[in-house]
Amino acid sequence: MTAFRAAAAACIDFFTGGKRLAGYASVPEHIVEEIQSLNGADFRIGVSKAASMESIEAGKYKDLGVTTVDGEVEATSPLLPGKPGRWATWNLEGRDIPRPDWPRRPRSWSMTTPNFGDGARYGYSTRVRTRMITAMQTLHGKAFSFDVSATKRPDGKILLNFMLEPVFPSTIHLESSDLLMAVSLTREVVGVPRVFAANSGSNSWQDKQDFDWEFLPVDHDGKPTLDYDKVADTLGIPQGSAIRDTFKERYSTIRGMDPKAIRYGNTGFSRYVAFEFDKAVVLENYSYGNAAYVMYEDWQELSQRTRLDLLSDPSAKFERVIHTGDWKDKLQDAIKGHRKVG
Repeated sequence: MTAFRAAAAACIDFFTGGKRLAGYASVPEHIVEEIQSLNGADFRIGVSKAASMESIEAGKYKDLGVTTVDGEVEATSPLLPGKPGRWATWNLEGRDIPRPDWPRRPRSWSMTTPNFGDGARYGYSTRVRTRMITAMQTLHGKAFSFDVSATKRPDGKILLNFMLEPVFPSTIHLESSDLLMAVSLTREVVGVPRVFAANSGSNSWQDKQDFDWEFLPVDHDGKPTLDYDKVADTLGIPQGSAIRDTFKERYSTIRGMDPKAIRYGNTGFSRYVAFEFDKAVVLENYSYGNAAYVMYEDWQELSQRTRLDLLSDPSAKFERVIHTGDWKDKLQDAIKGHRKVG
């Protein structure tokens, strides 16, 4: 970690008492990787979401300027995020941050006191005291806004694009305070930020879309079923495939741990299966990856975040159990609420 990133992390703790903000202490690795993958192209920061018409009509995106009028989706653009979010506030008003990596600076103040305890008889004296304090850096508010658009897809979903206004040059320093503001503001207001080539259009945005979704019961009453073939068919896992064999082993193993309910996603994340226990929820994804995610709080919110975003957030309350070695014992232990420390 460079001196600047260490200072940035320290200033985040200074303002929050160690509590994590919705933004980032430094530009996350997945953003760095995506910038590097553009091979020198200028870029923007944003989020592309595939939303259902029902969720828009219910007002889920009202605060983001997306509503319906006479059955048609309308997007208000540009969108300038307001308070009370920390990064939204800093985007408008700016902030001063401590810089322990800069030379300390002198701070002086004066004190006037009565001489010999009796100013009326002996007068008053003024003393000046000086001490060295941590230097502060002033970051002015940027007033970054989002360009918002909505496009109906052939499958009936609405593609919502929230692209932050500035176009960043490919040569930007990855520790730039403007870039940190862009990714943190996007995460706080819209969702996990992504990198888009500045000249890209809706086809490119659709390739990086998130999903507006929720978990639904495997059965109508949510009771766990022993018929893994039925669940595999529901999830669209091909018969005779290696991934179906993997699914059978993992489903049978976790089903044997006696979950009280089993649910699955109803859109693009439909291959996630959630096994609900008393103290935890286990998420398994059979389309990629080699780990189960055991979530202890806010699992429905956590399950909608990307894997990279989860892994970069030390405050997220989950355990990751890799399917190697004694993974079944580790998973059983995690389900009982025996969380690892550190």
